[in-house]
Amino acid sequence: MMRSHTTLRSHRAIMAALALASLSSIAAAQAIDPNTIVGAGLQAAQMIDAGKVADIWDGASPIAQKQVPKPQFVQAVTTARQALGPAKDRSWWSITRSTSTGTPELPAGAYVNVEYVTTFVNGKTARELVSFRFDEDKQWRVTGYFLR
Repeated sequence: MMRSHTTLRSHRAIMAALALASLSSIAAAQAIDPNTIVGAGLQAAQMIDAGKVADIWDGASPIAQKQVPKPQFVQAVTTARQALGPAKDRSWWSITRSTSTGTPELPAGAYVNVEYVTTFVNGKTARELVSFRFDEDKQWRVTGYFLR
């Protein structure tokens, strides 16, 4: 059965905008250590590897939790990852910082994206993007996960 273009777009939006993992305080928003954020993104990806997608949503930024319900997030991430199988190798590719002044899709705040190149046991390679937001309580929390 073919999925509609809208359904595929919806799954991509969910994965791009949704929450994954709660993290302890990483650093002040203006002085984040790149090694620490790469490690935090790796921790989130490894939680997905271990099937702990629901745990990631539970600790996600409230901003992300408001955008996508937990069952929808868990299903979308699980389905996307099952298609690729277990991860074999993962290395970080890039880190991007940004600040949003606020839009309906992206609330105001400081954001960091970490991109990984991941090879799966089936030989396929994909890029995983883990996004973080510096929340009001001064904690960095995952706000998105996206496979390309």
